[in-house]
Amino acid sequence: MLTAPFILSSLVALVAAAPFSGNKPTLADELKQLAKRDSSWTLDVQIHASCSAAQNQYLRRGLDEMNLLAKHAHDKILSLGEKDPLYVTYFGNGSSAAASGYYAQIAFGNKFGVLLRCDDPDGNCATQTTAAGPWAGHWRGKNATQETVICPPTYNTTNRASLRDLCWDGNKVGGIDGVHYLGADLLHRMTHIPTVAYDHVLHYAEEYDEILEFAHEGNPKAVYNSDTLQLYALDAYAKDVIYPPSGCTVDA
Repeated sequence: MLTAPFILSSLVALVAAAPFSGNKPTLADELKQLAKRDSSWTLDVQIHASCSAAQNQYLRRGLDEMNLLAKHAHDKILSLGEKDPLYVTYFGNGSSAAASGYYAQIAFGNKFGVLLRCDDPDGNCATQTTAAGPWAGHWRGKNATQETVICPPTYNTTNRASLRDLCWDGNKVGGIDGVHYLGADLLHRMTHIPTVAYDHVLHYAEEYDEILEFAHEGNPKAVYNSDTLQLYALDAYAKDVIYPPSGCTVDA
């Protein structure tokens, strides 16, 4: 059986090599056609039946924003390369293939079996807390490696804002946890899914200053750091889409 990464790379090559045409299909079009032909292929993260209609709509909006962040970050890296100042700020001299590849997995990779659920099958929503309060969600780990539980605090819009609030809500990229924005939170949650990140993306540095220091030192783990990937996507989107050209980055 062909693996998902092989199929994805083959499609990228196929689309890139196709002769120019006014009706040239995009990669997304090709992947949608693949999904119609292959029941084990889907671009979409699935939402469990335990989620209410309102939760489903809320999470679907967040997933749409996650894809916006991933596609924009992916395209920016491919367009400007490793010498782009923003790239260097977050990834140092790290491989752009690794960074753009992760965003490509989010935007264009197969999400078959990847599931968000709103119940509490492991009891962690009810029992686990951090200094910030009860857990907002968690990867189910060995209990179900493709599943993520979304706990009640996520549905509080003071905890999880829309991308439309980026730069306009008084918060700056790097000055607040990236998971404050629902799309960025889901981008982070996908790093735990083995069929999305293939266990390459981990938590090496979390604080903004530490993330920048990682890049400045040329640490090769920068391109595999979950929070780096999250904050680069937010910063790029803020600078290019929400509030160009300056964005809203905290002073380092």
